[in-house]
Amino acid sequence: IELQPEDAFNYNLQGIILRQLGDYEAAIQSYNQAIKLGQDADFYIGRSLAYHSASQASEALIDLTLALQLEPQNARIFNTRAIILRSIGNYEDALQDYDRVIALDHTYADAYVGKTLIYNILGHYEKALASITQLVDIYPDDAATYNYRGVSKAKKGDFDGSIIDYNKSLELDPKQIET
Repeated sequence: IELQPEDAFNYNLQGIILRQLGDYEAAIQSYNQAIKLGQDADFYIGRSLAYHSASQASEALIDLTLALQLEPQNARIFNTRAIILRSIGNYEDALQDYDRVIALDHTYADAYVGKTLIYNILGHYEKALASITQLVDIYPDDAATYNYRGVSKAKKGDFDGSIIDYNKSLELDPKQIET
């Protein structure tokens, strides 16, 4: 930063490092400087994550809306917003954002997992199972997807099906400790 004080990307990188270190307020200041120097959706995404980590969800959501104005077809921005919406209990809006993610990129695994988590929270186990089964169909060799589906089946009361999925998860990746 000392060598290139007008380079917004340096401030963005500093923000990333500070956020990872848990210094959210300093990270926010670095992102503020990056945004002042250049308009980039990643700067707003980074700052939104710092705000969210600092328990400032409303500010995080504002930044994601600004990022979407710059990149309205960016699935990652919708997914990040959905995660924050889910974390504050705004499940309906989160589900809408997850659906947007899937419409933009039908292989975006986190969106299916997010939908599954919400449906399980709401007790909509059939919808949870349908969502995670879509992901299993896309990634049939991914152990974690079978683990998530096993959880959904167990919540639905299908313990035999749950055990089958847990076993498949362990077959694919013996390190699946959650199973």
